[in-house]
Amino acid sequence: MDLSKFARRSGPLAFAMTIAAQAWTAHAAPAPTLAAAADETLRLRGRVLDRQGRPLAGVTVEAFDFAAPVQRPAVVSGPDGRFAVPDLARRSLLLRLSHHSHYVEWIPLDLQRPARVTTVDAGALVLTARRSGRVRLMFVGDTMFGRRFVDADEDGVEGEAGDLIRPDSRTADAARVLRFVGDVLASADYTVANLECVVTDRPDTPHPYKPYVLHSHPDTMRGLVNVGVDAVSSGNNHVFDFLAAGVSDTLTALAAAGLDDTGAGASESAALGTAIARTLNKVDLALLGLSHMRFDGPDLAAYRLVAADPAKSGALYASADNLGQFLADAGEAFAVPMLHGGDEYARYPTADMRALFVAAIEGGAGLVVAHHPHVLQGVGVVDGPDAPRFVLMSLGNFLFDHTRHDTVDSAIAVVDVEARADGGHDVARVELIPLRLDGYVPRLLAGAALARVGRSLGHLSTSLPTHTRDGLRGAVVFPSRHRVLAFADASHYRVTDTREPVHLAVLGRDSGAVTFARRGPADSLARVDTEVPADIVLGRDLLDHGDFEDLDVDGEVGDAFGWDLSPAAFVQGRTVRHGVRAAVLRRAVTDADTTSLVTRRRVPIDGDKPITIRGYLRGEAAGAVVVRARFFADDALLAEQVVFTQKPGSYDWARFSTTVSPPPGARGMHLSFRQDRPARGTGVAFLDDVAAIQWERTVAAGEAIPTPNDWDFVRFRDVAPNTTRLDAVFTHRRYAAN
Repeated sequence: MDLSKFARRSGPLAFAMTIAAQAWTAHAAPAPTLAAAADETLRLRGRVLDRQGRPLAGVTVEAFDFAAPVQRPAVVSGPDGRFAVPDLARRSLLLRLSHHSHYVEWIPLDLQRPARVTTVDAGALVLTARRSGRVRLMFVGDTMFGRRFVDADEDGVEGEAGDLIRPDSRTADAARVLRFVGDVLASADYTVANLECVVTDRPDTPHPYKPYVLHSHPDTMRGLVNVGVDAVSSGNNHVFDFLAAGVSDTLTALAAAGLDDTGAGASESAALGTAIARTLNKVDLALLGLSHMRFDGPDLAAYRLVAADPAKSGALYASADNLGQFLADAGEAFAVPMLHGGDEYARYPTADMRALFVAAIEGGAGLVVAHHPHVLQGVGVVDGPDAPRFVLMSLGNFLFDHTRHDTVDSAIAVVDVEARADGGHDVARVELIPLRLDGYVPRLLAGAALARVGRSLGHLSTSLPTHTRDGLRGAVVFPSRHRVLAFADASHYRVTDTREPVHLAVLGRDSGAVTFARRGPADSLARVDTEVPADIVLGRDLLDHGDFEDLDVDGEVGDAFGWDLSPAAFVQGRTVRHGVRAAVLRRAVTDADTTSLVTRRRVPIDGDKPITIRGYLRGEAAGAVVVRARFFADDALLAEQVVFTQKPGSYDWARFSTTVSPPPGARGMHLSFRQDRPARGTGVAFLDDVAAIQWERTVAAGEAIPTPNDWDFVRFRDVAPNTTRLDAVFTHRRYAAN
């Protein structure tokens, strides 16, 4: 193991605690609330186990709250592995578990509970022992520090208020942008990012045919090192954005920062020679970045994005020869090709990328990590020469400035590799740690938000197309406590099926949206039975922020991710239907302006499928509340329609629900909620548990539904005539690790 890098890892917690106390923030302060969050603290308890399920004594447990100027004193687990931490604030925080012989674990926890709850049980928390022959790797997705990071308002002037990376403090700012996740990155033996940009301070040779060219300043690279990143892959379609001069500057800057770099060079031979070879904890590793993207614009040899012999610089092309040569040169080492390609924003890999994945695994790769789509894809599995091997098909954006809503979810992949006595290697465990980019800043997710991303990853893995019969299939992926787990072998997890009778009213041969009430975060709908003839349609909620809860770990509470807030439209905790937060619209009779709450980003939709928009409203002398949907194709507005209007007055929580058919070709949707002028005084309208249900698949009664999945709702349509009551049975399938 590289002891100098191990020593460097001892400092991130102190660094994070220092910068958390500073006034700098990644985005504007949250809007005012009607009532402050409960001031009463609560008590956290839990139990620490080892991988064999045995209690682990002597574990130091520290609760790290980004909003607290002084952290709580550490506690130590007892002989039975149990611990308790008193007097914690009711917000999301990180739990640090450390033991001299085990890997440090950082656990995101949601402690936002109603005042009546005084104790929260974190459950069983598991540590993995450090030992010779075991190494922990981490991989993160697309990363860069340019464009809107240095010029938030895109006016061409850097160093203004609101810019995340400023000219006089680039290194510190880069580390500060990563302050919420840096300690996690530093807890691995080796951490690798996909660096999707040129690194230069002289961006004066832009590629003449590329619509987007990206660069980061060399000073920001040291910020990556300071939060625990060891290496970057430059084998992608942006390393040639500033031609040969940019490639040269990138290689120089990364070496100066102390980062290992792979995947680009002054020629194809040089790029192939950038494979990283390391021995950590007596495990031999080999990593190489390769790009499947050869050109952007006209296919002119001098402007291709990939390197060529004898002296054309660029990324290493993911050819069969280059991939095969890397795997042959890796020999007995655990080989990880990092492959860049596919379609941007696509949820599944292209046929070309699938072929590369299979070729890499069949050629001896121990793991494949892929990038470029900028959105999460699932986890794949390919049968290798000695065992099934994992493919991390896309980890999404780790640090990027996209404004699309589907690019804000990401994950840190944690891969434990173990050397076998026969000279081979096993992937002992694959975990995914979900995070969210808010204001372009990555923040870990806790509680229900973590589980939601975990179910989405499971759904993508389960629904991975297999029609090409190329050997790539989906892993079994599901949330488990405070992580998301991926499995290739059914012996490593267990399932439990239970049946739930459901009694429904039918109106006009339609049941409307019926909630699939999960019995745990890793619960999936496995089957629907009914004796009444009907079309059974499955739906998923596309609106991941309609509950208004704040479940990212950043020290803030009630900042309402995904919504544009104002002094008249904000999030509060006084009146809620479910959870601890709900939105509120306030408008006085004298206010000339309307009061509106609008989704900040367009929600991706499929315009060929109907959408049910539902939620709950409560009024206190409120004006009429108008719910409106706007549909887009790219940036073009296709249609706008009022989908519901709530009459003015005072009323308790009441559900609204309406189904709309988007215009053909629609790919995005904005929702808005507007309160009209009240009859007198100040009208207050509360809003909670909003959903946008896309109806995606029709199944037959008794048909097996592939699991794990993320189906949230069921709808019975075209029910047999004259039916007013319908009895059905939902089969729940719950997953758990062995």
